[in-house]
Amino acid sequence: MWASLQGLRESAKAIIEEMIKFFRRIRYDLMETKPTSAKASAGLKTGRYLKYAIGEIILVVIGILIAVQINDWNEHRKMVLNSKTHLQKMILELETTKARMERLTTNKAGQYSYGYPPLDEAVSNCDSLLKLSYSGITKAHLPFILKSRFFSGRSSLNIQQDVFEQAKSNGQLNTLGSEKLVTAIKAYHARCVRESGYQEGYNDEVLRAINKIENGFGKLLLDYKMDSINFSPDHYRWLFDPKSTAYQDMQISISLVKELQAESMKKMQDITTLSDSLLVMIRDELNTSQ
Repeated sequence: MWASLQGLRESAKAIIEEMIKFFRRIRYDLMETKPTSAKASAGLKTGRYLKYAIGEIILVVIGILIAVQINDWNEHRKMVLNSKTHLQKMILELETTKARMERLTTNKAGQYSYGYPPLDEAVSNCDSLLKLSYSGITKAHLPFILKSRFFSGRSSLNIQQDVFEQAKSNGQLNTLGSEKLVTAIKAYHARCVRESGYQEGYNDEVLRAINKIENGFGKLLLDYKMDSINFSPDHYRWLFDPKSTAYQDMQISISLVKELQAESMKKMQDITTLSDSLLVMIRDELNTSQ
């Protein structure tokens, strides 16, 4: 596109130069023509200069129009290149968001777990513990209970949207691409903001549920973690008594944590799906604009 613009500039310059030469030749011809009388000479000169002046005006107008058109094309070129850069950066952000959602929900790559399980593991373990609590927990179930991870931590979505914010603040958001693409980008951003708010609420609810059982089930897990050698289930008789308060608190809290974590996982999976859809649209836009 830059090469074609340079060629257009050269062509416009050549045209203007030729037009200038043309009008100069007319002026010389007019100036050198001999009039037959003084009156005819004055009239002829006036007519000739009038024609010449009109020609000069037309020449200037044409030059201005060509310059304006070239400037418009140049500004459009800059806008297209800037939009392309923004969209390419947005692709990287979407890929980063997808990778983070994968780590939080399934963590197949086993990266950055910080001791917390991915959501699918935490939800599955909560479900298993809840079912065991209703069938009756025995000492045979202790290996699973003591070594399983039930809480995925307080992970925020941390969705990457720096490009969106930059384009919005610079007034360039609506020029990123087609109207359909811009609408999809805005909808994606709004959805991510909404889901991030929900996620913070889920994290707060999970924390309250865990606090409810920190002196029962939480203390049991902590004691085993800190001193597994001297750990004895006989010190936690409530674990085998479905009628005890600690046991029932554990059931209620684990049920709530399971539901909240399952909802978080679903929303993160939805964001992954939305990210994939937006990635397809952006890549199609970039391929079309080439």
